[in-house]
Amino acid sequence: MSKTKEQQKLQHETAIKIAIDAGVLTRCKTHADGVFTGAVALTEVYTLGNEQYSKGQLEGVFSLRREMLELLEEVIPEYRVEKCPHCVKNSN
Repeated sequence: MSKTKEQQKLQHETAIKIAIDAGVLTRCKTHADGVFTGAVALTEVYTLGNEQYSKGQLEGVFSLRREMLELLEEVIPEYRVEKCPHCVKNSN
């Protein structure tokens, strides 16, 4: 069964939120869509994601734990920069 664009977007946003909640990524205080590297080790995002999945907090978003973990592995590198890209762009 193919995922809808809405489901893909929900999963992507949820993966980012898990990474932010774990401290692996940080959201810019100025730019709501500015996300960059946090101060916590990458393993923390897998710990938090697994915990949320086990508690049923990701029900309706991910049908399989593996699906969630694979998306975390895919999404996090997209945001592995030192500073908010918008702040960097605006300071140049």
